[in-house]
Amino acid sequence: MFYLWIEKKHSTYLTGTKIATIAATVREESQGIVLIYRLIGSNPAFTMIDSTSGDIFTQTIIDREIESYFIYTVEAVDNRSPPKTGYVTVSE
Repeated sequence: MFYLWIEKKHSTYLTGTKIATIAATVREESQGIVLIYRLIGSNPAFTMIDSTSGDIFTQTIIDREIESYFIYTVEAVDNRSPPKTGYVTVSE
C-alpha cells in the first residue's frame, strides 16, 4: 500500500524544495525489509526522489503558472528474494 503526503502548494518552488513524500507498506511480516523508491516516467529535469525516504524534491526552479501540472510514477522495490515491486502514479 502507498501513502502520499503533498507539501503545501506554492506558486513557485525553488531548487531542492520538497514537494511530496511517498511511503509504501508491506503487508506481510516486515521485519528487516527495506524499500527502495524510484521515479519512473517523470521529467528528471523537474523532480527527483530520495531512494530511502520517498521524499520528492524539485531539481530546478518551478513556476506553477508555467508548469501547473505534474504526473509521475513511483516504484517501490523491497529487498526480498525475489523482490516484490509496487507502483503508484501521482498527479497534482
